[in-house]
Amino acid sequence: MGMATQAYLVAYNAGCLAGWGFALFTALSVVAAGDGDAFSRLGGVWAASGQTVLYVQYAMALEIFHAAFGLVRSPLLTTALQVTSRLWVVLLPVAGAPCDVGAGWATGLMVLSWSTVEVIRYAFYLSALLLPKVPYPIFWARYTAFAILYPSGITGELGTAFAALECAAVAPYHSAIWCIVYMYIPGGPFMYMNMVGNRKGAFKKRFAKP
Repeated sequence: MGMATQAYLVAYNAGCLAGWGFALFTALSVVAAGDGDAFSRLGGVWAASGQTVLYVQYAMALEIFHAAFGLVRSPLLTTALQVTSRLWVVLLPVAGAPCDVGAGWATGLMVLSWSTVEVIRYAFYLSALLLPKVPYPIFWARYTAFAILYPSGITGELGTAFAALECAAVAPYHSAIWCIVYMYIPGGPFMYMNMVGNRKGAFKKRFAKP
């Protein structure tokens, strides 16, 4: 990897880490300080973190180009699937603003799940770029936290989609939303099992005998 490429990737990953970290901090602050039950507090997350999530989520689209041009070793298909699966759903709270789609507990759960998994992921990438070896706590979190955060994130995404389907302001897009929702049936298990396979390979490589 050339020095210019590494410098760019360090800056990119550091920026994304900072953005997702801020989104996570504001989301947790709302949940911790809010009134009412857990569902009510989750409902306030988008109002606090939504703008930041929009920025950092669309910055993630650059990862498709990183994979396509060989800047990183991530598979292009998996990267494209992961990124594009979020780009549409993150717009639903915006398009569904007249119906307060973003004020639902599902959107709050989605934001918390995304921001947590992305803080871990970008911390892992940044460590891999700057350190001889990724610290074990970050390595462990990268290949373990998905077991909870992927299902919770998908639950939040689908909950947000179903909330949008009840919104008249989003009616012109209902058919497209349904098509994408159906794609979760094969796509969700594929993404999860892909991480299971990555976990096995990463642990085997990390603890391989010299």
